[in-house]
Amino acid sequence: PQLMPDWASLSRFEIRHVTLPLQRYRALDVPSQVLGHSVSGEAMLPLFASLYWCLDQHKCFCGIWLVPLSEMANGVVKWLTRRGRPAWVDERVMMHQWSSEFSFPSSHSQLAAAVMTWLVLSSAHAEAATSTPALPSAAYALLVAASRVHVGLHFPSDVAVGLLWGALSAAAYAHIVLPSLPSFVHWSATSRLCALLLPAAAAGLAVHAAYCVAERSRGSDPPEWSRNACRGRYKGRELDPRGVPHGNYMGMLGVLAGLAVGGAFKHLFPLHYPGSGASAFVRAVVGNGGLLALFEGIGAATPRQPLRLYAALRFLKYWLVPVYILLLAPYAFVRLGL
Repeated sequence: PQLMPDWASLSRFEIRHVTLPLQRYRALDVPSQVLGHSVSGEAMLPLFASLYWCLDQHKCFCGIWLVPLSEMANGVVKWLTRRGRPAWVDERVMMHQWSSEFSFPSSHSQLAAAVMTWLVLSSAHAEAATSTPALPSAAYALLVAASRVHVGLHFPSDVAVGLLWGALSAAAYAHIVLPSLPSFVHWSATSRLCALLLPAAAAGLAVHAAYCVAERSRGSDPPEWSRNACRGRYKGRELDPRGVPHGNYMGMLGVLAGLAVGGAFKHLFPLHYPGSGASAFVRAVVGNGGLLALFEGIGAATPRQPLRLYAALRFLKYWLVPVYILLLAPYAFVRLGL
């Protein structure tokens, strides 16, 4: 099954009236690519890590769940709708960045809107230690969305739905989901671990079911998609919008599993906020240096093939991220007196 099987007319209209005119502004090439990278894992890691260690532990721990859940939910919809990206369906569209995923909806737009909405709304929470202004946050999410159109990876309708979905899901999470959850304060660590593993189990089942649906359509993609995508600097690459994203989503499943472990045992590693800006800077530099070394080290050792090994190492790499942020780094900071 496919939720929206006929994208052709809308895609042609959007490419002609929005994508191609926007791509004429070559001065936007580099800023658009930078904005896209700002929503990558390498950029999100220091953001959430610094939040927890130096600024606002509530915003970090509660908000970081939105990242893997948003990514995996987005992937499920992508596999069910299977819309080709602009640069896949029209050779006139330049593709400034590579992606193996389908197009609808935009995960970058969804994630930017979800994180920014969460940071703004959670500022009113009693445990929040910082306040995030709404206007710059909204502007950033909109710029990320526009950049995805400019680099040839998304249609305007992709980013519009992504922005709306991200903002609404974060608002529902902040105002409905979190207030309705039971307090885990008096639960045992084992009980907390079991409860916190439930989102990982549900997300894993949803991704597996959608992947099975997408696999049944393997071979039905128009041949010009691969031909248009794998040209220029991307010549020689293989376009696989099913297997490669599946490996990527295993990384997000690893984040959920790591959050369950970190959330269950973080009370054993309490961390006070630094007493000065200089102390916060040193803590952020030391902590993020170790985190990025761990993250990039495993990434460098991760082969693209076979896909099962790729998926397993992605799971391990991303599982370690919340464990490091919530448990290992706080322990090291206390021992080092940071």
